Amino acid sequence: AISHIHASTICTRTQEPFYSYHWVDDHISVVRAFPGVCEESERSLRLAMAIVFGPSAINETKLTGWHQRLKVLGLEFDSGTRTVSMPYSKITKARQKVHATMNATAITRTEYRSLLGSLRHVATCVRPARTFLQRLRAAEVGHPRSHRVPVTSQVIDALMWWELILQSASLNGVPLQYFTDSQVPDCTVYVDASNYGLAAIDVSRCKYLTYAFTAEEQDLISRFQDGDPNGFDINFRELLNLAFALFAWGSEWSHPRSCIPTHVRFRIDNTSAVAWQSRFSSRNPRARTILRLLALWEVTYNLHFSSQHVAGRSIKLADMGSRITQDPAVANSFRKLTSSWTATQYRRAFAEWTELCATIGIDPYCGSVGQQTFIDTITRFIFQAYERGLRSSSISGLLHGVQHFLSAAGAPSVFGHAQIRMLLKGIRRLDSLPSSKAPIASSGKAFQWFALRDEDVAILDGQGNPTIRPDQSDKVAIRLRGSKANQHGSPTNRILARSGHPYICPVFGALCLKHFRGPAQPSTPIALFVTPDGQQHTVSAARIKFALQHAAHRLGLQSKDYTSHSLRAGGATQMYRRGISALTISSTDTGYRTRSRFTED
Repeated sequence: AISHIHASTICTRTQEPFYSYHWVDDHISVVRAFPGVCEESERSLRLAMAIVFGPSAINETKLTGWHQRLKVLGLEFDSGTRTVSMPYSKITKARQKVHATMNATAITRTEYRSLLGSLRHVATCVRPARTFLQRLRAAEVGHPRSHRVPVTSQVIDALMWWELILQSASLNGVPLQYFTDSQVPDCTVYVDASNYGLAAIDVSRCKYLTYAFTAEEQDLISRFQDGDPNGFDINFRELLNLAFALFAWGSEWSHPRSCIPTHVRFRIDNTSAVAWQSRFSSRNPRARTILRLLALWEVTYNLHFSSQHVAGRSIKLADMGSRITQDPAVANSFRKLTSSWTATQYRRAFAEWTELCATIGIDPYCGSVGQQTFIDTITRFIFQAYERGLRSSSISGLLHGVQHFLSAAGAPSVFGHAQIRMLLKGIRRLDSLPSSKAPIASSGKAFQWFALRDEDVAILDGQGNPTIRPDQSDKVAIRLRGSKANQHGSPTNRILARSGHPYICPVFGALCLKHFRGPAQPSTPIALFVTPDGQQHTVSAARIKFALQHAAHRLGLQSKDYTSHSLRAGGATQMYRRGISALTISSTDTGYRTRSRFTED
């Protein structure tokens, strides 16, 4: 389109002007449905057409009215649901062309171009489908224009991928927000690759994945560095890391009942890998295979991938994880930093399971074990844990750790039999009542020893220097003088980086606390604020409850449905089952527990 430079038309009802001066074949106006705005937008378009082309340029039969659902460029846009979808007739037409091509030995170039055009139209709605066009385009290159294009085995293989894409539910409606770069990710994964292995870190769920290259793979790396074009370069290894993470965690990220895909953002320190994933295209044959797998998994698991390039120092933990086989000191540091993470706990559970299987004489992955032997082994594993004094919740955690490894080997679910479920329910009834812990919240207005002080919180920049500027803040360091598990032990230091969310972020929270507490003493609690009359008050649970209920009332919601009470384990479980992202659950639960701990009750 050729834009005509002209002053914008001013709308009297909104501050956003109309830019109607564009020379295009079709002009589609999209405005907010405020009173009178649609009429003024249409008047602006008519005025622009009359000024540029004359009064006779306006053809009333070519002008349509205002609609929430509109078919534009072969796609159906719905401004009410804010989605774009493929018409069913277009999907049926593409399927017919794919089936006709697969049953033919050769087709004309015109038919082949028509097939590419239909599939390219589908790729505008289903972004991962772009990677499957690359092989089809390559099959056309090198053939004379007058000759027919042969349907080779490579073409049939690519069309089989397209059959799976055309059955995807994503064609029924894709949120418009995923056509922009401003959406907030539901999950952020830090990945890194080296000459020794791969590592993926899911900080929000406290999970990590490491893989050490085999001798054969290290030989491929050495030969590539010596000049052998085998494609096993660092760019491919970074992309391979994404496939490992998705293979391990894709089903956990998936929310099949939700119409909005789960947004997973990968943070990589390699610009080529970011470009390959964003375009779903690469000249590396190995990378093209990985991209096709990523595209298929994105559609299968109802996910949306995006990649962001970051500096290497921002993914230091992932860098350490990819080198744990190179340096024992690095492996020891990585093990200490992730000692309480889920992956470590899963490995401990599977180690206990492996020890039990060794005493019985069966394969721990239960590859050739009968169903009854499998159930009896699980029952014995549960009884051993119960005899050690573990509660039903802890036993379920052990079984989840065992299930994590058995699922990768294709073994059946440990919770799939009624006998196991009944046994766990019976143990739950025998659990003793939980004993009360030491109080973790203050009961009066006076300062308590366990309150988080201002001097215990430091905001650091990328170099590790203290700062209070939001644009330079990179992480926050917290010193816990007495934790819930060790109230009389030595202080524990924690460093929290930015979460990627604009509000649910530890750095943002620390900046707010530092800003609103005013010129108070460093030894006072950090959860202070100064009133307009200069009085200092603590951020109590009652104040938080009042603020939540007041905001709910202003939004027209029931105030009694909102409070500052902490989430229980069952509540978090229900949120997870209903499709709420793990980052939201973790951030909300942590925020409530921290608030009840470091403020007065």
